[in-house]
Formats: sequence, C-alpha cells, structure tokens
Amino acid sequence: MKSAHRREKGRIRRQMLRARNYYSLKRGNRKMRKVGWNDQRNNDDFKGQFKASCQCFSTSVWMLMSYFSRAIRADDDKGLKMYVDDVSNVVGSAGIGEIIMRKLPFIKGNSAYWWQVHKAAIEKWLKQVGVNAVVTFRDGDCTMSEIEFALKYSPVVLGTDKMAGLPGGHIILVVDRDDRNWYVNDPFGNANTRYTDKNGAMVAYPIDWLKQYITYNKGGLCRAMWIEKAF
Repeated sequence: MKSAHRREKGRIRRQMLRARNYYSLKRGNRKMRKVGWNDQRNNDDFKGQFKASCQCFSTSVWMLMSYFSRAIRADDDKGLKMYVDDVSNVVGSAGIGEIIMRKLPFIKGNSAYWWQVHKAAIEKWLKQVGVNAVVTFRDGDCTMSEIEFALKYSPVVLGTDKMAGLPGGHIILVVDRDDRNWYVNDPFGNANTRYTDKNGAMVAYPIDWLKQYITYNKGGLCRAMWIEKAF
C-alpha cells in the first residue's frame, strides 16, 4: 500500500511539474496554481452562427489545455477560434464534433455543448502538441470532494446552472482551492458581481455559495471533467 501511495504521489508531482506556472500565485502562505484566462465575450461569433456568449464551454476547455502545454496559449483567440470550429458542427469545417456525433447518435444540436465532444477534443489537441492526455468525465455523478482531490493535479472544468442570474447552464474552470474558496477562471467574468465585472481571472468563489449553482440533484453531485494523466 505504501509503495502504491508513493507512486501516486510521484505521478501527481510529475504532472504538476510538466504543467507550466504551477507555483505562481500566493494566497497567504500557500502558493497557488495559475492558469491563463480568456474572455469569452471577445470570441469570434462566426458571423452570428455561434454567439460568443454561448462559448463558455470551449473557452474553459481552451484554458485547461493551456495549462498542460506551452504550445497552447489561453489568450490566443485565433487558436481558440480554430478549436471552436473543430468541436462545433454548426460552424466552419467538419471536425471532431462531427466525428463524435456519428459515434454517439444521441448528441443533437450544436456539438460544442456536449461533454463527450470536448473530452475527445482535449485528447486530440494535446496529442497534436506532444502531450498524451487521459481525460476523466463525470456525468452528473461527481462529488465536490472528488473535484478537490482532482485539483491536486489538474484544473477542473465544471458545469453550473443559472450562475449568478445567468439564464441557463454555464461552464467554468476551477483552478485551485483553499479551505473557504474555489479559485475560478470564469470566462464570462466575475459572478460575485453578477457579471458586472467582466474580469473572471482567478476569482474567489466561496464554496458554500458556489454549491447552489453546481448541484444537479439532491445528493449534491455534479458534472465535471479534468485531465487524469498527462505524459
């Protein structure tokens, strides 16, 4: 058991060292993970075919991938546009969105709204830049404690509902945590201000406050995705 525990600790440490800028911010005496932020409001809307206000999922995944490879920059809007083109079946050229839709016929509408598409896209895009990624997707059966464990080695893409007055679902990237807060890259801005503050970089969301938006059932389970392994 001790040997397995040491191997797991070693794996987590290697993954953190591979990811860039892990020890970049300080909260009190603790150094926090830093992940580049992207403002979805500035995203290309593909001539009105896919509004920037609806691109929170793609933007959050783009920020996640930037943590694991220097070849992907969180603030690279041109690269993000290419990613959106790849995952969405309603804009641009055919890509991973169309491929996964053929494999999973239950996927309807805009493929960029589906977790299964982004899971495949993360693995594809990181492999293209030399990173083999194993992605974990928990479809409404993930506890908050499991997310906090995953944060030891990866930021976590998290689904929310009607966040701070938004009309529907919203995807954010949980970057790190402390005893009271989850630190979030929110692509739409700062939910603490009901999004009047458009800067959503490394925003502290109190855990007890955030719970009201991320629970999907009475058991408090949620939908989330992270990179389990990167090598």
